[in-house]
Amino acid sequence: MKVAIGVPSGDTVHADFAFSLSRMVLSTAKNTKIEIEQFISAKSSIIQKGRHSLVEAALLTKADYILMLDSDMTFPEDLLQVLVSKNKDIIGCNYGTRRVPFKQLVKTLTKEYYPEKKDGVEEVGYLPTGVILIKLDVFRKFVKPYFDVVWNGEDFNGEDYNFCDRARNLGFKVFCDFTLSKYIGHIGTAIVRL
Repeated sequence: MKVAIGVPSGDTVHADFAFSLSRMVLSTAKNTKIEIEQFISAKSSIIQKGRHSLVEAALLTKADYILMLDSDMTFPEDLLQVLVSKNKDIIGCNYGTRRVPFKQLVKTLTKEYYPEKKDGVEEVGYLPTGVILIKLDVFRKFVKPYFDVVWNGEDFNGEDYNFCDRARNLGFKVFCDFTLSKYIGHIGTAIVRL
């Protein structure tokens, strides 16, 4: 089992993300037979372009999966081994927005939120792509671009939700590990005043 790890970012990454990534890589190397094939960085202010570049680079490797990790996320050291063990084409985690009002990002097919106290692995309608493991064969069935922001008639559909729609249209199912999600952090921004 070979995995490419892709990180879309701006010019910097958060220290807490860097430590999460380091701990995960060390734990994976020590405790599993999963091979990390390559680390891929895509610096771009256009997130869909960054994600597209990560996939293009991963498809040139011998990896079976791409693990996308946004540079503002924190996660447990066993993240990769837990996600791989579920043996899904597309699986990720639920987490909240970075700004008030905080909302979880995984939704049903009818775009409703799931109950906050949920466990287990379940097929979902929409999944954010800040912590997501995808078999690279999924992208071999896509027409480029792999990620795109689209207007849905009322609002913009982000590159992550649009990806989920397109994957489902190709016959793939999208899953969320709600148990693992409890250990995912989304680094936010705040202005602190005395």
